[in-house]
Amino acid sequence: MELPHISMKSPVRTIVLAFVANLAPAQILNAGILTVTNSSDSGPGSLRNAIAVAVNGDSIGFDPTLDGGTITLTTGHLLISGLQLTIDATSLASGISISGNHASRVFAIISDSVVTLKHLTLRNGNESAGNGGALFAAGGQLVMTDCNVINSYARYNGGGAYIGNSIQATLDRCSFRGNKGDDFGGGIFFGGTAAVTVTNTLISGNRSLNGGGILNFGANPTLVNCTIQGNSGAGVRNETTSFPTLRNTIIWGNRIGSGTINSQQIRENGTAISNVNYCLIEGRSATLQNLPANDPKFITPILVPNPATFVPTAGGDLRVYTNSPVFDLGSNAANSTNLDLSGRTRVQNVTIDPGAYEGGYVSFPFLYPSLSPSGDENLNGLSNFFEYALGINPAGPNDPSALPQMTLNGGSAFLTSTRRINAIDVQSSWVTSTNLGPLSWQAMLPGTNYVVDSTTNLSPERQQVVFQLLGTDPSRFYRQGFEMSN
Repeated sequence: MELPHISMKSPVRTIVLAFVANLAPAQILNAGILTVTNSSDSGPGSLRNAIAVAVNGDSIGFDPTLDGGTITLTTGHLLISGLQLTIDATSLASGISISGNHASRVFAIISDSVVTLKHLTLRNGNESAGNGGALFAAGGQLVMTDCNVINSYARYNGGGAYIGNSIQATLDRCSFRGNKGDDFGGGIFFGGTAAVTVTNTLISGNRSLNGGGILNFGANPTLVNCTIQGNSGAGVRNETTSFPTLRNTIIWGNRIGSGTINSQQIRENGTAISNVNYCLIEGRSATLQNLPANDPKFITPILVPNPATFVPTAGGDLRVYTNSPVFDLGSNAANSTNLDLSGRTRVQNVTIDPGAYEGGYVSFPFLYPSLSPSGDENLNGLSNFFEYALGINPAGPNDPSALPQMTLNGGSAFLTSTRRINAIDVQSSWVTSTNLGPLSWQAMLPGTNYVVDSTTNLSPERQQVVFQLLGTDPSRFYRQGFEMSN
């Protein structure tokens, strides 16, 4: 195994590490699940086919070559009826998207199905004559973890998702962004649901006539550590006998065009009323919610200057800067989860933070306004931005232990690296090659080039990742790149 060497590519924007190591053969264990092997809409190896042949208790996974890819539906939505099924893309680092192609929903879940969806993005759904632009779920049980529902449309209710008819639902670490429902519930419509819990979830940039973010119609969901921001048609609207519970939640910058700022965040009709505590709600007195209504300092909030002409958007960055006033103001007792929306550990200090994200975020200029990214403040041969991206202080003493390390153990090769996890301007990627040719570098694929052996948060700013390298090549190069994204 050769020693690591460093090469610089573009002194300001990209820093590269390259390694070569002799790799021992390794095998990947098949978990015995149905595997989607292509992005076709139908036929052998497709997701539609896997759902069609699945039986109760089956799980559907995805081939590593589909990482970050898109399955585009051309023959209508994917129907799950009367089935207990898990669709799980957690083996894909970047997940997978399923697109309704602006022509159909993505999923319809009916007939008391028990469905779990993990690490999926449902996008570009369209239900031009009904409810649930990307997702329609009625009856049974639904669990969504680490899923996104974006850029979808419903003619009536639930531009992103319609969840109703006595279904039990649990949504954790999800986002509903840029969706539109013409009548009720731009992001989500909850209708008469049996029991719903929504945690660590972002609902932003959605639009509807009523309840731009969420519309509760005879539903009593519990929302904990959510961020509801920049929705047109109010943040949350409660109709008839809806009595939702909100804890550790930020509701800010939602607009409806009439009423007080407070009433544009939560709109109550009839006998409906929200049970609110430990929440940050724009325009609401601190005596009613325990938290002062101070600007949460989102990195890039979504603005709704005119609700009538607002175009739904999946943009914005609703993480907060490290000078946000929301830190340590939540209720630990309300929390039942370990991770926030970005996968960071919940309760980094003594008390949990309200909103979908735990802890604050930084940028290079935010932390080091006097330093140039391409400079070398501590004269150790590494650029300031390089050290910042690794999570160390570029003005501090040299820390060679922060550099990626290659080790051999039991005949397998392991690559250990660190990275800053509270940065908004760092993009990190690994590529691999067998011959160093300029066109030979390929993105590293989970399950093909590596499996994650362990992930350890060294601090709220820094994470260590250990990859077990896979392959039978006598030698192989690995290169890590950091880019300043803004």
